[in-house]
Amino acid sequence: MGTHQLSRQIFFASVLLITFTALPEAAASGLVLNSAVWTLAIDQDFTQKDAPSLYQAFCGQQGAAVGSANNNNFSAQNVYWANGALTLKFENRVNTSCTGVTRPYAGAGFYLNVPAATSIAVEFEIMGTGVTGVSPYATLWPAGTVTPSCGWGAEDDFFEQSVTGFTGEFQTYHYWTSPPTCTYEQNQLALTIPDIATAWHKYAVVRNNGTTFYVDGVVRSWHGKSVWNSNFQNYPMTVQMGVGGYNAYPPNNSQLPAYVYIRHIRVWNWKGIPQAQN
Repeated sequence: MGTHQLSRQIFFASVLLITFTALPEAAASGLVLNSAVWTLAIDQDFTQKDAPSLYQAFCGQQGAAVGSANNNNFSAQNVYWANGALTLKFENRVNTSCTGVTRPYAGAGFYLNVPAATSIAVEFEIMGTGVTGVSPYATLWPAGTVTPSCGWGAEDDFFEQSVTGFTGEFQTYHYWTSPPTCTYEQNQLALTIPDIATAWHKYAVVRNNGTTFYVDGVVRSWHGKSVWNSNFQNYPMTVQMGVGGYNAYPPNNSQLPAYVYIRHIRVWNWKGIPQAQN
């Protein structure tokens, strides 16, 4: 695998909507999309084999918060396939990154080698971690070739474990209103998933004229509003996942290393608009 440096910042701002919902035990169903509108481009089952050409590990650092984000390097060796799952490892290991920076924690992250697109649908089947303070996330993020007109442009987090209580899971979109105001906004759904660290769940996002989040095939939050007319929907987005990226709280060293597992990844292309290339 190659390396990739990611720059991801966290801004603490007012939340437009927070809904706490208790999610039942793991369901078998997943995202179902209309094949007349969407083409299934990636259908990778990691229980059968690895697919190293599908993903590329991060290196370097991420974010500007305190806690693990400020003390973590992404380590390519901490992204690997084992026992029927793509594995992300976060550990208390002093290491020097590809950028020459030495830090006390080694985390993990990757992006998918798929074309960026303004309309895209993604589903990851994930088993989270029981360790607090290591912040697993999966997100849609603007392509590296894009220069946002405000902030970092847009962000659709379809999986984020709570930083303090590991049974919490957040699905959030971040965006800015159009220039010249460039007002940062976010809209967030908070779920309680009791078995998030012991069972498999399917977390998904559909970005097409608004953003819709799913868990186990069920719509959990739809964010259409008027953001289509802002900068929010105008960026070609990439697919990324990591652990140890942004947390403002220190990890529990006595519980490390922490692991997050992915056993299935699906990506759909929308037939209505040609894809923007990376």
